[in-house]
Amino acid sequence: MFPHAQITAIEIDPENFEPWGRNTANYHNITPINMALWYCDTYLHIVNPTDKKTAIRIDNRQTNKTDGIKQSLQKIF
Repeated sequence: MFPHAQITAIEIDPENFEPWGRNTANYHNITPINMALWYCDTYLHIVNPTDKKTAIRIDNRQTNKTDGIKQSLQKIF
């Protein structure tokens, strides 16, 4: 339907991202990014890393900037 579309797909969980990236490797119009989005630049982390992969939640962490991803929608697009 849209043969020239460029797709940016975002996944924060590395365990979900790795196989997903392999499965879409042959689609050159898909750009996978291993991160999460937030409304502003902040460090993000997975709140419940031991829960089911379908129930992942993220949150920003203002006090500990040693982990997580710092990126907002405005920086990506």
